[in-house]
Amino acid sequence: MNFKVRSHARSTYPGACAIEFLLQLEILMSNLIGWDKVRNVGTAGIFGIPEAYGVTIEEQGQKTLHAHIHVWIKDFNIVRNLLYHENGKIRDARSKGH
Repeated sequence: MNFKVRSHARSTYPGACAIEFLLQLEILMSNLIGWDKVRNVGTAGIFGIPEAYGVTIEEQGQKTLHAHIHVWIKDFNIVRNLLYHENGKIRDARSKGH
């Protein structure tokens, strides 16, 4: 679809665009991040098990929406500390999955 058609659709049907955006955001949160909206708990996601999240949705100048998502991952500090450990042997072992 070209820019003019999309721009006209966003201007004419902003509510429909917002609903579509939220549906896509729900897919992202459930399938990639691993958040179970029904039980309000995290399950396994691509980064680990989410403990909480926060989303801010903004409109850009071209009337398009985008989101800033903050996700708190269980035991993330442990993983981060191992990935950046000062001991190279520990760091290398973690990167190889040991």
